[in-house]
This record gives sequence, C-alpha cells and structure tokens, in this order.
Amino acid sequence: MFRYGCALVMAFSVVGMSLAHHKILYLISTPRSLSTIFLRAMHARDDMSIFNEPLVPVWYGDAHAVKQWYGAVYGVDMEEWCRSGVPRTSKEVVDRLLAESELHPVFVKEQSFMVQNLLKEDDRIFNDPGITFAMLLRNPHHSIISFYKKWGQLVDNFSEIVGYRGCYELYHEIKKKTDKAPVIVIAEEMYTNTADAMQLFCKNVGIPFLREALQWQSLGTAFDGVAEWHEVKVYERTHYWHGDAILSTGFQKPRQYEVDAEGNPTFSEIANLDDRERCKEVYRENMYYYQRILENVGK
Repeated sequence: MFRYGCALVMAFSVVGMSLAHHKILYLISTPRSLSTIFLRAMHARDDMSIFNEPLVPVWYGDAHAVKQWYGAVYGVDMEEWCRSGVPRTSKEVVDRLLAESELHPVFVKEQSFMVQNLLKEDDRIFNDPGITFAMLLRNPHHSIISFYKKWGQLVDNFSEIVGYRGCYELYHEIKKKTDKAPVIVIAEEMYTNTADAMQLFCKNVGIPFLREALQWQSLGTAFDGVAEWHEVKVYERTHYWHGDAILSTGFQKPRQYEVDAEGNPTFSEIANLDDRERCKEVYRENMYYYQRILENVGK
C-alpha cells in the first residue's frame, strides 16, 4: 500500500493525445553504478511503482546490437535473459510506463545505452513534462572493474557499453528537449553522506524526503522482482546482476579498487595484462565524458 496519495498533474498533450498522469521519475545510469541499491531506496519509500530496466527485452530483441556487444559472451538468445510476456518494443515499454503512471507515481531505472536506443525509436518520454530525469554517476574506475569482473572478460565495444559517452549525449539531449538538465547524483555520495545526498536528490526531483527509506529489509534469495519491480529478466539473471542489492539493507561502501601514489587507477585487479591495458584505455575515454557532465552541472 502507498503511504500517501498523489494528485494528478495538469493534463497535457503528448503526440496529439490529451493525457494526465502522476510523476514519472526516470533514472539513467551506467552499468555497475550502484543503481539497484538506489532503486532499493526508492522501493523502500512505498509510494512509487518500480520498474527495473524495462528496456532490456527491447535491446535484446535487436540481434545486431546483441551480437555487436554481447555476442562473444552469450550469443543472441533472448530467452536466456528475458521473461515471456514482457513488453518487447519501445512503444510497448513507453505505453506500459504511461499506463502505470495513470494509477501511481512511477520510478524507472535504466542503463544509458538502452535509453539511447529508446530516444531513436520512441521519444514520447522526452517530450513529456510530467517526467523528471535523473542521472546516477559512479567514478568510471569503479564501474569498469565491477563490470569487467561480472562478465569475466572484455566484450565488443566495451567502452560504449560502459556508457559515459551515452550519458553525456543523453544529458544534452534531455536538456535540449525538456529545457531542463537531468538531476545529477554522484554514487559515492550516496554511501559516504547518505541522508544529506538523498535529501538533496528528493528536493531536486520534487518528492518528499523519507528518512525511514534509507534502510530496508533483505528481499531474500527467493525474490524474483516480478510483482515488486516489474522485473523483465529471468530469475537467474536478476540475481546474478542484482543479488547484492537484493540482499542489502541499506547504502554501504562497496569494495574500493587500487590507485597509485598520484591517485590514478592501476587496474591491478585485472590479471590479464592485455585486458588491463584495454580497461585503462576505456577508463580514459569514459572519464573524459564523466568530467564533461560534471562541468555542465548548474550551467
């Protein structure tokens, strides 16, 4: 049950249709940016309908994209990843989010490279004044190593899927289309100064700050997320990628990775020397865009 009701926002026109709906809060992040921990905090509020990466089936339905990025690891078998009966086109996903928002406020968490595809295929959410965008950014050093270790090897176009160039492009595209830049959240601040960081986030996106939502109960190993998160991935994939967050009880400092005397990442955690050098290149490429986004905040 929701803790409080939310009045419908003023009706507006979207692609020629008159619609009225509750707030949609749309969070964009790169892979391994603590975004599912952030989703847990939104879920703990108990005043929003939660969607965890609803675009996964859309992206996995694009055989070219999957072969290009993930084919070397898992091939192009969407059934290994996605549940049957979930929305599998951009239009179906957007229709589902808008329909849910007629009933409840909505929180969506999505990865940057998948949102880029959505922008090309169905830009309704980018033209909807009832949607507030936010962007969760983690230092690329940490997200790159975490992502590499999850896959166990490099994937094709690794730098693109790490995703900071995508975030940079989306930041400016959203600002252009909505006349308002996405709210930026720094992942490290969420575990070093949780209450203040979350209070500021809530203020910036226009929702009440609920201190009690900074702690929650473990969801347990049987959790599949279908009812609670509108989870589209099969159980095994959900727990492989989100297992730590599912069992979490609050924001905690994640594992930290080695830096040299000047504070530069060593990537010593990666044993394969060729992969280590490639990760250093990917770090430099993505750090450029990470820094450019931060430079634009407030401008």
